[in-house]
Amino acid sequence: FKANPNLLTADEKKLLPLEEARIRLEEASLESDDSRRASLILQARGSFEEFIKANPTHPMAAQANVEIARLFALQAKGQLSKANRIENREAKALEFSRARPIFTTAYNRYQGAITNLETRLKSIADTDPLKAELTRSKAQAELDAAVLQYELALTFIGEDEARQKGEGVDKAQKAFEKIADRYQNARIGFLASVWSWQCAFVNGEASKAVPAIEKFITTNRNNRDAAD
Repeated sequence: FKANPNLLTADEKKLLPLEEARIRLEEASLESDDSRRASLILQARGSFEEFIKANPTHPMAAQANVEIARLFALQAKGQLSKANRIENREAKALEFSRARPIFTTAYNRYQGAITNLETRLKSIADTDPLKAELTRSKAQAELDAAVLQYELALTFIGEDEARQKGEGVDKAQKAFEKIADRYQNARIGFLASVWSWQCAFVNGEASKAVPAIEKFITTNRNNRDAAD
């Protein structure tokens, strides 16, 4: 389309940087090479920021902020993946500690993006198809942010870090429970429930988590949203 921009309307041309950034983001999420993934993340972030700068009031600017948060999350998880390849426990703990600021940045970006989406949604009519799209995006962002909280808690692996890990997992569990309550009988709500039980399991509450999961599977065996 860039080769023949006349094929696009003015509104479609505005979305080009956004679509290019999404392609780079998807490529980065599938890339196993650390340096190549880092390069794709930088390219995607640049395109997202270009779109936001040029179109600050565009309805999709709020969505672009979510995608930037996802980029930071990819960076954090890349650092975590790198740390997991280290066998020495002390060296691994050190690498995990270096990942925490990135996780915190990603989480804060998600929170900012969620706030932007909430503001944007208030100005969109219920009949506008964009409202449904941004509502789904907000729900996914809330879940992604809670997952980051959980993964951040798991970076505390030192012998003297058990308290921080437990508190972090407990905090994530509460976030998942709120999401499950907010989106009952919806895919995001089901996923949040499963994550909350995973938190309980990690924090030594297998006697509660396992029966809850078994009941969930039995109850929702034919529910397509729950099956995901």
